[in-house]
Amino acid sequence: MYNINFKVKYHDIKSELISKLENNVDTEECREDEVEDEEYVLQDILDICSKLYRDELTSVFYADHLMDDKVDIGMRTVLDKMMINPDFKNIVDEMKQYMHSEETIVNEETKHMNEVIVILSLFSEDTFYILHKCICQQFSNGVIDIDLLVELKYIVLEFLNK
Repeated sequence: MYNINFKVKYHDIKSELISKLENNVDTEECREDEVEDEEYVLQDILDICSKLYRDELTSVFYADHLMDDKVDIGMRTVLDKMMINPDFKNIVDEMKQYMHSEETIVNEETKHMNEVIVILSLFSEDTFYILHKCICQQFSNGVIDIDLLVELKYIVLEFLNK
């Protein structure tokens, strides 16, 4: 169902490559045509790491591709199991509340859509690397480090504010 032994590395690789790229750029001598080349290289890093994210996401669910039912079913199953952790549940509940405005009419369709948005947000490229750590801790130890949960909450809210 979910491979907690899988090492999710896309975010660390992306951070490392971007850092190397930034450190290799001599900003004082940078000409306009070099900036275009730099952006192209940065875009390559983003594209490669995005592909790596998708590959890693499918791998943790033992799926062949993103549209594999194992991914959808796995996401829902994992989140259901994660909800037994009251601190994690609070984060998810805050996400759902964040999506409601005072004008929003809350009905079953809205609740379902919010649930889908929460699932997709948590497993998105922006947040999956930290969610995976939370899942691994919860499934292995039955508890998630509070600092990790704070980091997840911060990243999720930042993602939702985009």
